[in-house]
Amino acid sequence: ARVMEIALADFGARVLYPARPPLREAHLYALYTREDDRLAEHSGLSYRDYMRTLDFLVLHRDYERNLRKYWETPALIAEGRNSSGEQFRFAAATLGSLLGTELHDAYVAGRVQKRFVRSLLFRPLGRPEAARVAYFRAVRKLKK
Repeated sequence: ARVMEIALADFGARVLYPARPPLREAHLYALYTREDDRLAEHSGLSYRDYMRTLDFLVLHRDYERNLRKYWETPALIAEGRNSSGEQFRFAAATLGSLLGTELHDAYVAGRVQKRFVRSLLFRPLGRPEAARVAYFRAVRKLKK
């Protein structure tokens, strides 16, 4: 639910201010090259937790795009979903910003209609599994 909230907020911020710097998947890979001293100020995580979270994010992006290729949910994704504290905040903010950027790009390109965005905005995310279903529905729609 938190990832969807961040994604929708990011999308809205981009609609209001299109010059806002986007977060793309290429930026995700560039985060692996950060220096140890800049890690703490950027994420508030230890080096080990930071790298583990980046691994989770990269695997999650592959998992969400190639869901049918996985027989079961990878252990790292299950572990990442159960994270807490700074690790959870960093992962949720990153996944949300990535999805928000992709949603905005698709909207501007005309691949996503207002109706779909509106359905995401008014979807009740508090119910069990509702946020997960909405997230993967958006990913599938944006993948096309």
